[in-house]
Parts: sequence; C-alpha cells; structure tokens
Amino acid sequence: MKFWFPAFLVLFEFSTYVSNDMIMPGMPRVVHDFHVGIGTASFALSAALLGNILLQWLLGPLSDRHGRRPVLLGGVIFFILSCLAMYCARTMTQFIVLRALQGAGGAFVAAVGYPSVQEAFDEATAVRTVALMASVALLAPLIGPVLGAVVVTLWSWRMIFGLIAGVACISLAGLWRNMPETARRNTTHAYTLRQLLRDYLPVLRNSRVLLGSAALGLTCIPLMNWIALAPVILIEKYGMPLIAYGWWQLPVFGAMILGNVLVARLAGRWPLERVMRLGLVMMVAGVLLAGAGQMLSDSFTGAVAGFALYALGIGPCYTVVYRQALFASDGAKGTVAAAINTLFMSLMAIGVEVSKWVYVGFGEPALLGFGVLVILTAAAAALQFAGRMRASRGDTLGVIAS
Repeated sequence: MKFWFPAFLVLFEFSTYVSNDMIMPGMPRVVHDFHVGIGTASFALSAALLGNILLQWLLGPLSDRHGRRPVLLGGVIFFILSCLAMYCARTMTQFIVLRALQGAGGAFVAAVGYPSVQEAFDEATAVRTVALMASVALLAPLIGPVLGAVVVTLWSWRMIFGLIAGVACISLAGLWRNMPETARRNTTHAYTLRQLLRDYLPVLRNSRVLLGSAALGLTCIPLMNWIALAPVILIEKYGMPLIAYGWWQLPVFGAMILGNVLVARLAGRWPLERVMRLGLVMMVAGVLLAGAGQMLSDSFTGAVAGFALYALGIGPCYTVVYRQALFASDGAKGTVAAAINTLFMSLMAIGVEVSKWVYVGFGEPALLGFGVLVILTAAAAALQFAGRMRASRGDTLGVIAS
C-alpha cells in the first residue's frame, strides 16, 4: 500500500503539471476561439501559478485539523471538475479563472500530498521516494507540449482537459484505495483566522524554516529563468525553430531527472548533508560554466551545458533541504509545509521578475551573472541551514542507517 500511495500521488501531480505544458501548443486556438489577442495567453500560465500559491496557506492547516486523506481526495475531485468545466468555458475570462482553479490542484499536492509522504516513510525512504516522484513529474515539460500538439491537431484544445481529467480520475481511484491517513487530527481549537495566525507564527519565527525556505527558493530561480526566458532568447532573438528549441530542453530536464535518480541511490548510503553538499557543488559549478560558455561562444546555447550541470544538482540539494526544513519545526506538518511552499515560491517568483528586469536592461551576460549571485546566496543559506540543524539536533545532520 505504501508503494502505491506515492505512485498514484505522483500521477495526480503529473496531471496538474502537464495541464500547463499540454495547453501551450493550443493557446493560439484558444485566443482565436475567444476572439482575444495572443498577448492574453500569458495570463493563463500566471493564473495557474497564482492559484497554486494563494491556496496553500489554507490547505496545510485544514489537513492538520481534518486529516490529509479527505483534503487531498477532495482536491483531486476539485481538479477533475475544474478540468471538465473547460467544456463550458465561453470567454477568455472564464478560461483564465478555470486555469487558476486547476492551478490550485498543485497546491493540494504540495501542502497535503508531500507532507503525507514525508510522514508515511522514514527519513531515507522519504527522500528516495520524493526524488523518484520528482523524476516522474519532470516528464511533464518533456512530453506535454508534444502531446498537446497531437491532441490539438486531431481534436480540440478542450479535449486536452478531458484527457487530463481522465488521468486524474485514475489517480483518484488509486488514492482512494491506497492513501493512508498520516496526520493526527487536531480538533481542540476552532478553525478561525486568529487560530491560523497562532499556528503560523511559531513556524514563521523559526530561523531554520526561514533559512530552508530561502535556500529552496533561491535554488530554483535559474531553473525558472530557463523556463521563462529561454523561449524568448532562443526563439525570438536567435530565431531557433520550435522543434530545435524542444531538443535543447532535453539536456536540462534530462539532467534534473538524473539528479533525482542520484538522490534515490545515495539516500541511506550517504549522510544527507553530504548529498546536499554534492548538489550545491554541481549547482555552483553549473552556473559558472553557463556564464563561461555564453561568453566564449557569444551565444545563449553555449550556456546549456552549464544549465544541465546546475539542473543535475537541484535534486540532491532540494530534496534534502525540503525534508529537513519540514521537520525543523515542531508544528503540524501541514502548516509547516504550507509556510515553506508559500515562502519559497514567493521568493522564486520575485527572483524571476528581477531576472527579467536584469535581462531586459543589461542582456544575457548580466542574466547569467545574476544567476551566479543567486546560487552562491542559495549555497550560503543552505550551509547555514545545515549548521543550525546540526546544532539543534546535537549530532551530524541526516546521518542515517542504510
């Protein structure tokens, strides 16, 4: 049962992720059907991200009070209905609102699903499981655009959401049968805004949680820059064909998958801090290589090898820091997870906006230089976080038996 639970959870996570990637080839038809300008297409992705961020603060405490299982199952049903509702959308406004509601599906995964996995397994097994789940979820940006293009060519863009709803239904059936309840329900306090603030304040005052969240957010900024800015740079500036651009995604996302597989193999054999430090070394070396590659080749494609090495290090760093940050506070894990996710995603969003400003104002070398600064700051935060975790536990961080 414990194996099937994360398997069906990652299937749900995959369906939330692939909804963003599959619809991208269909956006020209969406804006055509709704008689709006192509510039409005970007609002659909922003709405999905906003729906993810804004709901997490509520879902974590809700699952602490009423249990992880009913909240997550309710989230899957909510996501399925929001996908099927696309068949009723008749305006671009309705489309964007539904994309925001679908984005909230990712919030259920992050604030409820992943804490359940962390609670269901011991430390080493949880790190391995989360790493393998991330590897499966990363297939979405690799295969999503291709699948979306096929569906739009053969049928309608609305069929994309029908197929995604079907995948989510399979996930719902599997979770209904296999998901354990991992939370001790807390019904001693009224579920009010004042009580929510009381639950969050100790978490937000915890320096280890704040450092871990900062390290997570900073770690992901160059990756988000690659996702957000690489199409602008490679396609619009350099005139790269869409198919060629798709091939250039493989080294980066393929390296991320390999990084998560590496975590799965090392967890339980190496101390977790050692795994994290390996990831930091690869990330720092990667962003430095990316900058050097761009300068030597005078082309952004020269930075791809560095981005791939950086992406290889994300898994070893991210999975370890997230696990340790989640247990750095004695608070209920749904509340802690919601706080961590909201903090690091907000920091990541701010970092991406700053990166866009740097690129528009100063060009590619400045963008890559900013990435180096971000990752060096992330490494400093992660190392300080590890030191404080050692001090709080009085032993070596993450030393675990095989």
